Amino acid sequence: ICVRPKLEGVSVKGLNLASEQWASDELFSKPDLYELLLCHNYDVYLKAVAAILGKRGRVIYPGCGTGKFSNLLAESGFKVLAYDINSTAIRYAQAKHSHANSVYFVGSMCSPSKESNANFDALLTLNNTFRHLLSNNEVYLFLEKAKNNLRVGGDLLIHLGFMNEGGNLDETRSWSVNLRSKKTQTLTKVNVSWTVSPIDNHLTQEELKAEIEKPDGQQAVKSFQFNQRRWSYNNLQKQLSSQGFKIWGLFDDYGNRLSVDQVVNKNVFVVSKRVA
Repeated sequence: ICVRPKLEGVSVKGLNLASEQWASDELFSKPDLYELLLCHNYDVYLKAVAAILGKRGRVIYPGCGTGKFSNLLAESGFKVLAYDINSTAIRYAQAKHSHANSVYFVGSMCSPSKESNANFDALLTLNNTFRHLLSNNEVYLFLEKAKNNLRVGGDLLIHLGFMNEGGNLDETRSWSVNLRSKKTQTLTKVNVSWTVSPIDNHLTQEELKAEIEKPDGQQAVKSFQFNQRRWSYNNLQKQLSSQGFKIWGLFDDYGNRLSVDQVVNKNVFVVSKRVA
């Protein structure tokens, strides 16, 4: 993310207050834990992205985290330029997920990238990273950057959960992840919950909680809080159109096409083309 102006009338607590917190927070400074909690669906996402894009071209990937998905893209034939504001995550990516088809560097979603010559075939954001951009100014800077990076006709893939920008939405999602040690074959079970609570009509406060059951019977609980922006389809469409992008497809996590009335409260790949 990037530094933002003060949001008047909004009490903002959590990681989004300043980019430095994203860069140093515990979750993002423990790459193994990050991947365990947030990267369990990446094989599914890869199939969807590959089906949507078709051609194995050049992809720029801001907010890449630990590089696991970047590596999957590189292994499947894409040329990937990936970056994240967290230097620990990038060092991990360079050490654990390096590939001849990928390049990593430390950078913000809103600052100019090392390459801005409009020759990328696609730009991708995953795991609601786009919702980290809380202010209109941040969204403008990000889309301006995307436009500068993409060739005319290039695709912008924004993976996010749509929510109506009103109402009193409260939601909790839960899932379990099992991790088996390659050395000892012991099993660690992690029960994960993601709770969304509204701050106002435009922002949510979200909590990621992990209850870890270790093979020796010991238990640990990790909890992380952050704020995200609520997006409706109509609002996102207006923002994209104002920056020269036209939405051409909506897809679920498995790459199945969706209609506009199917996207509320669901993770969606919103795919638009740079038309100007």
